[in-house]
Amino acid sequence: MHVHAKYDVLQHYDPLMRVSSEELMMLECSWNKAATLLQPPTADATCNLTIQILPGNDRSPTRCIYKELSILKVI
Repeated sequence: MHVHAKYDVLQHYDPLMRVSSEELMMLECSWNKAATLLQPPTADATCNLTIQILPGNDRSPTRCIYKELSILKVI
């Protein structure tokens, strides 16, 4: 059986910190052979991280990721 799971990473933060509904960080994982219901992704899972952040929002939990991606873009 093929398993697909989608996680909203920003839900782990205080909802008051999430200033814009346009900011998101979603982790989508797929793997084979689920052993139990609600099993976390296995070590051989394929995962994609989708990040949509707004520049200039210092209160955002994604601010540090934005800074790192900006630096990597220059390299």
